[in-house]
Amino acid sequence: MQETIEYSKKYVDDLDDEKEESEGTEAEELIKKTAVGLEPVSDNAENGILLNEIFDLARANYEKDTQGWEDLFENLRLELMSTDDEENHRDILENYLRKADKEMI
Repeated sequence: MQETIEYSKKYVDDLDDEKEESEGTEAEELIKKTAVGLEPVSDNAENGILLNEIFDLARANYEKDTQGWEDLFENLRLELMSTDDEENHRDILENYLRKADKEMI
């Protein structure tokens, strides 16, 4: 349990650091908006890693299809918030990571 809390704190700190590095970018604003309320999802280390991979793809490719990324994150957020099950979260994140990797790059 302590590891989960420490990982969550590190995840939030990483988001804060990344925001400072890219202050004001649209991608960072979208990521921050998406991450709000998803702390229970990222409490699981594996799910946090998957979510961060999706965020990294958005950072690298956001300008190519801004509306596509906004739609992807809105749908991702709604799906993740619709379930409390960590395994379902992982399945959702894996599907969205594949989608982001194949359709958004």
